Amino acid sequence: MKALLNLVCGAAFSLLICTGAAGQATADCEELKSSLTRAQARLQDWPRLSRYSDANSKTGLPAKGEQRVVFMGDSITDLLG
Repeated sequence: MKALLNLVCGAAFSLLICTGAAGQATADCEELKSSLTRAQARLQDWPRLSRYSDANSKTGLPAKGEQRVVFMGDSITDLLG
């Protein structure tokens, strides 16, 4: 968690320098912006609790008499390593 916070702070600082420097390549700035966006998203949901929120919203309520099963696992089960 601390390493991720350091990454976000470092990327934010680099982005400030990048946007203020004259003649800096815009590709570098875009890469920094993208990296910062990904780091911020990960920092806000570091345990990835919202990973299946889109799929869950599409599932809907069970029909009358329908039985559902919930499978539980870990990162190895989910192939996230």
